[in-house]
Amino acid sequence: MPYIAALLLAATIMIAGCTAPSASSAQASASPVQSGGDDSRIIEIDSMTSVDAALVNGPVLIEFGAPWCAWCSQEKPVVAGLADEYPTVAFFEVNSDDSPGMVKDFYVKGIPQMEIIVRKNPDGSYQYIDAMGTSVTDRYKSRIVGYRTREELKPLIDAAVAVR
Repeated sequence: MPYIAALLLAATIMIAGCTAPSASSAQASASPVQSGGDDSRIIEIDSMTSVDAALVNGPVLIEFGAPWCAWCSQEKPVVAGLADEYPTVAFFEVNSDDSPGMVKDFYVKGIPQMEIIVRKNPDGSYQYIDAMGTSVTDRYKSRIVGYRTREELKPLIDAAVAVR
């Protein structure tokens, strides 16, 4: 019976992504993230200031993750490759452990989670591309939750570039 419970837990984490561990397990499992590629175009942020500045020039992709999250480590080289492919798109990452304000503002419940922001509207709201490639203004509906392959993310970024 414990074997079945362990399998169910593992399957749940694989489907939903990572969730925050307790402080002791985070320290025990923390390891450096290996991107496997050049992630120099991905800038770590903890507020929307850099995002707003970058939106003047084009769309933005924000990746929420954490160093202890295995799926986030898998996502890093995918995002780094896309950053190389899309020079007109700004790529940012947010350490979910260090940025509780942004985590709350973007409704992050599991990681990795991404947001693709097309522009900031004159009223201060934002226009996003959701997981289906549709342009939306609802931040909650715009969440792209869980690990995504290059093939899944590329059409979403293409949609953001097209809307610009």
